[in-house]
Amino acid sequence: MWILYLIIVAFILKSAADASITINERSRQRKEWKEVSALANKRLAEIEEQKKKGPVLSDEEYKKLQRMAMHSVSGRRR
Repeated sequence: MWILYLIIVAFILKSAADASITINERSRQRKEWKEVSALANKRLAEIEEQKKKGPVLSDEEYKKLQRMAMHSVSGRRR
């Protein structure tokens, strides 16, 4: 009987530890994307300033940078 109890407790503790690791990983990813988004927004602002002087990036590169900047706002995962 005690063995069954110990197995159940061990399973519950393992499940809780796995959930904690998953939550920590998601939090880390969210933080990284916020940093990437901030850098992309800063770069977009620089490009907008440079655009006034002439072309800076191709349309495709500019759209890719915009998607990176908006990634954390939309909450989508890729």
